[in-house]
Amino acid sequence: HFRKFRYTEQIRNIFENVFDIIFNFAKQNYKELRKRQLDIAIDIHKIPYYGNKNDYFVIEGKQERGTNHFFKFITCSIVVAGRRFTIDAIPMHKLDNLEELVEQIIKRAKSKVRIDKVYLDREFDKPKIINILKKNRVRFVMPKVRSDTVKAWMRKSSGIKARIIKDFEI
Repeated sequence: HFRKFRYTEQIRNIFENVFDIIFNFAKQNYKELRKRQLDIAIDIHKIPYYGNKNDYFVIEGKQERGTNHFFKFITCSIVVAGRRFTIDAIPMHKLDNLEELVEQIIKRAKSKVRIDKVYLDREFDKPKIINILKKNRVRFVMPKVRSDTVKAWMRKSSGIKARIIKDFEI
């Protein structure tokens, strides 16, 4: 049904309106969402697509579940006691900039809740995204991609249970 819309903004507005209604209902009815500060998780989800690969929001990727065409969404979920409650999703287009989408989703989350920590996957481990997180003054937890520098620090730290490395250059 995406091809029925002329502009990306129309689809994003529909998503925003639906998530706002759901979040406002949940906030009124579930005390867990009224906490002072909440942790959020930002992730990317792929939904397999088996139709025309030239459709507007179809993105190519690695072969998975019989196709290499997908609809992709960046999502933001509140994480409480190991459970997730999705508060936002933005459909991704192949020309979208991931850094801009992360900034959009953080700003929308900040308008709804006070953020304690943001959890992200390795696919977000890029200097530009880290700078966006710092610019928005959110604390974050993200596994580091095992680059040569990270592997060198791991070798230096063998036999040590935990180690804090200050001023690690990204």
